[in-house]
Amino acid sequence: MRVGFMSDEALARRRQHQALNEPALPHEPVFRLPQEYVGAAQAVLARLGYEAKCSYTLLADMNGLEICHWCRIGDVESTSIAVLAVGELVASSEISLLFGKQKSCSVIVQEYEEQTVLIGRVDKNHFLLMSTDTAASLGWLRLTLKRACDELAALNATVSVG
Repeated sequence: MRVGFMSDEALARRRQHQALNEPALPHEPVFRLPQEYVGAAQAVLARLGYEAKCSYTLLADMNGLEICHWCRIGDVESTSIAVLAVGELVASSEISLLFGKQKSCSVIVQEYEEQTVLIGRVDKNHFLLMSTDTAASLGWLRLTLKRACDELAALNATVSVG
């Protein structure tokens, strides 16, 4: 049985999908996170979005459940992005095992023609994804992502989030 934590906003979106008779989303017990935690996490994502000129940032758990996101490009299917990002993280861990290493990947970088996507581990149960244009320096983006991950990890330590 999967157990996840969701913000009120993510829980409302899930219920909206179910009410519209869209394909069913997984039915796992959901624990609501304190609104103060969600607000603080959203503030970190928004600051990251502005500092790194991101079009989208997402904080989710390793079950693929969104905790919160920040977006400047309109409506984005956060659930699909979260699940696919988990797949990337799991795949990178499996590749590492095939090379005889047992550490999980801390950052995944995907460079496209018009955007760069970085996925960073916040802790063993959470990750942060950011999408930005290709103009920014990759090294600076990695440092910015690392700083945001450290800030979110400290925030996670203040509340039981998995």
